[in-house]
Amino acid sequence: MAADSEKQAAKLRLKRVLEDLMGLRGMGTELVTVIIPPERQVADVRHQLANESGQARNIKSNLTRKHVIDAIESASAALANRRNAGEKGIAVFTGHVIVGNNKSRMTTIVIEDPPEPFTSFRYRCDSTFETSQLECLL
Repeated sequence: MAADSEKQAAKLRLKRVLEDLMGLRGMGTELVTVIIPPERQVADVRHQLANESGQARNIKSNLTRKHVIDAIESASAALANRRNAGEKGIAVFTGHVIVGNNKSRMTTIVIEDPPEPFTSFRYRCDSTFETSQLECLL
């Protein structure tokens, strides 16, 4: 009974975070989504993020390049002290989100305890966060 109510509480927390994430937008491909299932090694993901940071240095727009690199580094920092993704996996949503008047602010949201395990690895840079896997958990 306690496990069931704990799971319901986790779903409610996830639903609130999901609503917040769906309302956030970036000015370009500046929002980074990283979802790591339990069986994936965090060190491999951090290595991939380092490679992506190198690739991002080729972006022509100075502002977009800076924002994408900031987001990738923020995702890597969120994973820095972890050896594994935990029993159910971990998700990191980070980037410069629009706050109005052509301004943005850096935000990072980490989901460490989803109600169900994440099923697949995702890495994506876009103007919105990739939330389809979170929606499936609800």
